[in-house]
Amino acid sequence: MSKSPNQNPNPENMQTLKTPKATKIQTEKPGFLTIKDVSKVYDNLKNPEQPFVILDGVNLTINEGEFICLIGHSGCGKSTLLNMIAGFNGPTNGEVALEGARITEPGPDRMVVFQNYSLLPWLTATENIHLGVETVYGEKSAEEHNTIVQEHLELVGLTEACNKRPGQLSGGMKQRVAIARALATRPKLLILDEPFGALDPITREELQEELLKIWREYKITIVMITHDIDEALFLADRIVMMTNGPAASIGEDVHIPFSRPRNRTRIMEDPKYYELRNFALEFLFSRYAHHEEDQSTDSETAAVAVPLPLPASKQRAVADRAMPPVSFMPHAAEPPEASPIKGGILAVSWLVAMATLAAVNMSAVSSQLKQAKLGETAPQATAAVVSSPPSPAPIAASPAPIATSPAPIAASPAPIATS
Repeated sequence: MSKSPNQNPNPENMQTLKTPKATKIQTEKPGFLTIKDVSKVYDNLKNPEQPFVILDGVNLTINEGEFICLIGHSGCGKSTLLNMIAGFNGPTNGEVALEGARITEPGPDRMVVFQNYSLLPWLTATENIHLGVETVYGEKSAEEHNTIVQEHLELVGLTEACNKRPGQLSGGMKQRVAIARALATRPKLLILDEPFGALDPITREELQEELLKIWREYKITIVMITHDIDEALFLADRIVMMTNGPAASIGEDVHIPFSRPRNRTRIMEDPKYYELRNFALEFLFSRYAHHEEDQSTDSETAAVAVPLPLPASKQRAVADRAMPPVSFMPHAAEPPEASPIKGGILAVSWLVAMATLAAVNMSAVSSQLKQAKLGETAPQATAAVVSSPPSPAPIAASPAPIATSPAPIAASPAPIATS
């Protein structure tokens, strides 16, 4: 029996009979560390209507395993922000969260390395690291504690100095102990507050290399404060630049394009390096130059900070885009109206100095002439005295005539000798 045309299946109708596919809602995965609408305000006891606003509307997302450097002028709230990430202080408004959990207090998942090392001076390097390990891993045995400590001492190259106290260690070695103590607890986030600021340039570069090696091995997330732009360009995946306080916020978030592992010499020969460096300098010294409030009235004489010139070995690799011009006036510059007075004072001071110098020279010349005359007569007088041992009394009894009139004595030595 043949089927009628009306009974043939319609493809369009068949599609409508299919069960619709479930639509997947793409939810954005939250960042490893999120800072959302964070503000920090302190009360002003002198004027409660005008509180101190340190941070205002800071938003930042940091992915797991990233190396982030924060730069900005002193007083822009960098350390305040790090203290909130560490849990030492809470935001007035907004939220700081690690892996979706709001940060309300310090914890072993976030370890801080300070600029001043923060080591206990009466404990050795081994004991300082033990203290952190025992606090975090109280359930582990003493043998396991010793193993962890020895591994991290070896990691930072301090096996031979393990029994020395902080007073017996150099600055670089103290900072190595502080880094080893922080890493020994296996934190999820390492917070560095200008860790190399007090070190000499050679030690600083050595520890930078050491830090990058540790970061690659542990795959740890690092947030670091620094004032050194070259250090930030060498270490970081991103440089986060903060505006000036009060009411500071995030001004720029710059991605660093250099591949890893990084070679310091190679990246410093890359024109992109100096393009990024000039951009950071322009941000700090032009767009957000640090000015005090009391200098606003003296805008004509206020000096603007200017970055130091690049070394000759680096100038050949500078990018074509030069730094924007900035106005500069030497520190010794004076207003035009003060120059005549200053010139008169300098002229008078110069004349007085010249007159004094001339008087001193004349006195010195006169003194030398007198000494020369006395030097001519002294040998003869001495010879006369030696040649007449029987009668030394007259010469000793009358020294004044000899001193006042040396010429007669010098002219007639024979009478003195015969008497």
